[in-house]
Amino acid sequence: MKIFCLGFGFCANGLWHDWRDRRLLAEYIFYATYRDDDKKKLLLEKNILPVGLGGGGDINFADALAETDVWLASAAPARDGAGGDPFMAEFGAVIKKLAATKKIIYLSTTGVYGNHNGDWVDEQTILRASHDRSKRRIIAEEEWRAVGATILRLGGIYGAVLDGMGQNTLRSIINGTARRVEKTGQVFGRIHVADIAQAIDLVIHKNIRGEVFNLVDDEPANPRLVVDYGYELLARALPPLEHFDDVKHSMSPMAQSFFHDNKRVKNDKIKKIGWQPQYPSYREGLQMIKNTLAKELVET
Repeated sequence: MKIFCLGFGFCANGLWHDWRDRRLLAEYIFYATYRDDDKKKLLLEKNILPVGLGGGGDINFADALAETDVWLASAAPARDGAGGDPFMAEFGAVIKKLAATKKIIYLSTTGVYGNHNGDWVDEQTILRASHDRSKRRIIAEEEWRAVGATILRLGGIYGAVLDGMGQNTLRSIINGTARRVEKTGQVFGRIHVADIAQAIDLVIHKNIRGEVFNLVDDEPANPRLVVDYGYELLARALPPLEHFDDVKHSMSPMAQSFFHDNKRVKNDKIKKIGWQPQYPSYREGLQMIKNTLAKELVET
């Protein structure tokens, strides 16, 4: 089977690592886009066929679309204009021409639901995104759904850093950038990158087309609890507690958005087709990451 990653970030790389660790890579041929020489080098090291987006002597994008069986689209929505997917904006005509014969997965975000003051949402909930970024994501979803893509709406993504990609609470603590920010009643769902890989694998092999699934763990949690558990795992003293209203102006827009949208996201639908999280809460996920950091922790 040939899979084309339209964007090769943390999730696509996590899928590659998952299939490698389960000794499944021999069953697949990977294609992936890149824009810079460092990403091209990484792809070549992984025996992934590089598809340059800036021209040159690599595989042509349209040819890669035609040659592959599965498309995994994971690019952020366009920042300019009304939004939408950047690949659709540039290659929409050929994507629409070929889509009917492909298995297509688009990685979106639970941010499209907006704020629900801690209430539960599911795939039938009306989308009312709070931020421009998430509003642009809704437009991108609509573009991919129009060609039969299955949409995976991801919670806050974390996991062990892979080839320099990704982030997690333990790494932030070690780097000295973690903050214990309290906002009473605030919750949101998370998802480990390995559980994303398992969901992508499931959708591919069950030949699912045109569906929408939430992809989050089983335990929406207050971000401060996650940080506190990270300090407990690393046996480090807790830093002072900060209150969101006092420090929000010093936070990035992305960080602020996690505190603005307050909701619990259901994952029942994807469980009905056989998915079960390896990391049902942040506790199991952070414990796994701690295990991978053993050597680094000794050195720090």
